[in-house]
Amino acid sequence: MPQSEPITILIVNEHAEEIKLVSISLRGFFTDIRIEVAYSVEEAERMTQTPTSALGVILIDEGSLSDTPSTFLNDLKLRAPLASIILQSSRTDSGAAVEALQIGADLFLYKHSPAFLTELLFCTREAIEKRESRLAAELTQSRHSWLIDALGDVLYELDAEGRFLSV
Repeated sequence: MPQSEPITILIVNEHAEEIKLVSISLRGFFTDIRIEVAYSVEEAERMTQTPTSALGVILIDEGSLSDTPSTFLNDLKLRAPLASIILQSSRTDSGAAVEALQIGADLFLYKHSPAFLTELLFCTREAIEKRESRLAAELTQSRHSWLIDALGDVLYELDAEGRFLSV
């Protein structure tokens, strides 16, 4: 599915060196992306004030979430429904991963892992593919709805025994 506009990746992190490292890795792997940076949760909220469909991935450092309400990630999902949220953390315990998923993260990565950048690239690719699948499903659904609305006759489906499955 060809992209009409580049997919935007929002990085929310207070550490410029981490942002630089992640940005260089992402740009080296993905050819058609746009990276936006927020150095605080407040800045990220301002940047996502209006709903956006171009936002594909939101990478958030757990340290940036220290004083935010637990609904912050879910609020982000409402403003960017097609975006996947990846939470990077310096904690490695399974409780941290469970907590991340409970507050709305789609993926959880340990940022001090030797393979962090590789894992991030694969997770980002998975998130972009998931977004493209959602867009394709929405397009198919809207085309199907338009076709049904445009038909002047009754359309029905029967099973092998002649019973109605849908009308």
